[in-house]
Amino acid sequence: MNLELSEEQEAVRRLAADFVAREVAPHVVAWDRAEEVDRGIVKKLGDLGFLGLTVPEEYGGSGG
Repeated sequence: MNLELSEEQEAVRRLAADFVAREVAPHVVAWDRAEEVDRGIVKKLGDLGFLGLTVPEEYGGSGG
């Protein structure tokens, strides 16, 4: 049994890691101190297709 990530899964993993490094990590301390997160991050996640990953495409998800 091969448990390695497929090329597509690895690409999603890299995209997520890059997103976090660019959009989350620089703000982590401020968000923690404020005890809130900038809600604009949700739209950015949606723009990248991270919302609805487990929802079938026929219902508007990504089908991942």
